[in-house]
Amino acid sequence: MSGETGRGTFVRDMLVPAGHGVDQQPVADGMLDLNFNSPSLPSQTQLLRNSLRELSLAGDLEALLHYQPHAGRRHERAIVAEFLKCRGLQADAEQVLIVSGAQHGLACTVMGLLNPGM
Repeated sequence: MSGETGRGTFVRDMLVPAGHGVDQQPVADGMLDLNFNSPSLPSQTQLLRNSLRELSLAGDLEALLHYQPHAGRRHERAIVAEFLKCRGLQADAEQVLIVSGAQHGLACTVMGLLNPGM
């Protein structure tokens, strides 16, 4: 099986080498294709590997395999609020919303602007 965001999931011949099937090629040198969640810098692959290893050893891996609260887990929102304070923005954990990607974030922003107080 091979999957591509926006295109679907495909059954592919496992004898076909990677890059010769439904894999999408970069648009142009120096451009980032935001359709795919793949590392944009060579060092990011190793950083992701190390982060996933640390996460798996942290004892909270089971919780991450389930649906998360709609606004994100409170302790993670508190971490983001603290990060924002270091940058001069005052926010409490209750004011932070952790979203599932850019489209979700934009949708929440628009709904908040069009339906204040709801």
